[in-house]
Amino acid sequence: KKIVASFGDIGCNTLLFFLDAIDTCTCMGASDAKRQGVVQADPELAGKVISVLGDSTECHSGLDATRNAVFKNVPGVKVVLDNRITAMTGGQPAPSSDTNLAGEENRFDLVKALKGEGARVITRDGYDPKGIERALRDSLKRAENGEFTVLVITGECMHQLPSGQKQPRFTIDPENCKQCGLCLVCPGIEADEDGNPHYTSLCVGCGGHEGICVQTCKRDCFGPAEEKAPGDPPPMPELPEPVEPGEIVDRPASIRLGVRGVGGQGNLFIGKILAEVALRAGYTNVVKGETHGMAQLGGPVISTFGCGDAHSPVPAPGSTDVLVVLEQSEVFRPGFLPLLKPGGAVLLNTRRLVPAGVDAADYPTLEAVRDFLGDREVVTFDALAIARELGDEAGWSSNAVALGVLSTVEPFRRLPPGLWTQALLDLSPAELVGRGNVVSFLAGREAVSTKG
Repeated sequence: KKIVASFGDIGCNTLLFFLDAIDTCTCMGASDAKRQGVVQADPELAGKVISVLGDSTECHSGLDATRNAVFKNVPGVKVVLDNRITAMTGGQPAPSSDTNLAGEENRFDLVKALKGEGARVITRDGYDPKGIERALRDSLKRAENGEFTVLVITGECMHQLPSGQKQPRFTIDPENCKQCGLCLVCPGIEADEDGNPHYTSLCVGCGGHEGICVQTCKRDCFGPAEEKAPGDPPPMPELPEPVEPGEIVDRPASIRLGVRGVGGQGNLFIGKILAEVALRAGYTNVVKGETHGMAQLGGPVISTFGCGDAHSPVPAPGSTDVLVVLEQSEVFRPGFLPLLKPGGAVLLNTRRLVPAGVDAADYPTLEAVRDFLGDREVVTFDALAIARELGDEAGWSSNAVALGVLSTVEPFRRLPPGLWTQALLDLSPAELVGRGNVVSFLAGREAVSTKG
């Protein structure tokens, strides 16, 4: 209860808004300028407000505010979240990275630059929450006495790590759990209907660091997961008889689609496969759009796709043939449902991912979602359950299941299944993954036909 306001800006750190950890967001680099304005208006707030921004933003515009704080003797605390990459827009090198865009060794040092501006600078490991708290309390106390501090919190971006380093590494013992909710600060954990925590598909195992869930728990509810013994790779999924591409009958003049979900559900891969299928179907005009950055690790993400007589990745209201909802509450996003054309279909995955900090009781029920959709054609499916039936416990292939469902509805059903399966085999990162995606795709198609 020490901090009364936290000023943010645009970047991955904007996700902190959904954890009630930042209060404002304008342009990149503006967070500390806002903090300084407040402190100059009311000096008593110097030790009660902070600013937050990323390392790449600090390098290209935030340093101006750092310099201004030193120049004008504005006390306070500025927090720089340093993952040494421009993570929000795709992982490009930043001035804080080890190398530049040409791959040359980088000579710029962000901490030295901050100290060169005249600021007091301290660094802490992003996976040391107790150390961060101590440093923050000390810095806020110093701010009350007229001192300006830049707290640099370091830690690699999880999206830059190999997949083998991002697996869940812990187990949860519900017998010891008192449902205090402290571990729910992480989007990789959610509470079930009984209030017990369990891991979601967003858990990245803290990339080999000591888990935040382990550190926050006061009752030793978390233990190490059983390590898999090295040896033979998992069995290669068996594919059915090859499906020939087949002849396309009555190819649509245009196809338009919108997909909404949250980061980690494989939304962007769906757009990639659709583009490849369209090209194989003979379309010469293919457009797609997607969001990055805010989609990272549970943030909202939308992908759009169009081919044929479609000329913009941003569909007009009432123009899309199908809307795919990978996380059921995402259908409520403003402007999404109005994209659907009259007679179009909504594919609703009944997956619930309750955001961190939100009471599960406040999450919209499936009945509320159905009421919101009204009399529109709705195809419901549970991609995670289907993936788990196939042995994919983490649900990585849920997006391939969704593609299978999509391939059965108009106008996508006019594109032969062989085009889809071949695109999945060719664009998946490895043969094992590709075969698994094809099996999941076919299971999605089967789930719809079984219902039907």
